[in-house]
Amino acid sequence: MIGNYLEAFELVDPEKNGRCAEIKEHARNQTTILKELTRRYVIMHNDLATIQHGQRDAIRRVFKIFLDAIRERRLQMLPRGFADLINNSPDVPPARWVADYISSLTERDFLRLHHRVTSC
Repeated sequence: MIGNYLEAFELVDPEKNGRCAEIKEHARNQTTILKELTRRYVIMHNDLATIQHGQRDAIRRVFKIFLDAIRERRLQMLPRGFADLINNSPDVPPARWVADYISSLTERDFLRLHHRVTSC
C-alpha cells in the first residue's frame, strides 16, 4: 500500500494551481479513510486517553520549569549547547528555546528529565 501511495504523489509547479503536490483522487480518498480509522480506533482509544493525558501534563510541567529557568537566567539547567545558543541569540523568545529543547529529546530522555526535575 505504501508503494501505491508514493506513486500517487507527484510534485508539480505551484504556479499551475497554487499547490506544490498533487495526489491522485483514489489515494487521497483511501488515506482519508485510513486517517479517520486511526484517529477513531487508535488515537482516541480509552486506554490511550489516560496515557496521553499524563504525557500532556508531564510536558506542561517540564515546559514551565525550563521556561522559568530561562527567564530567570538559570541556564545551568540546560545542556551547555543550548545555554550558549540562548546567550548568543537574545532575540529568540524563551518559549521557543524550551520547545526546541524538549522536542530534541527522545521519549526515554524526556521521561528521565521529567523525573529529575519533578522528582516524580
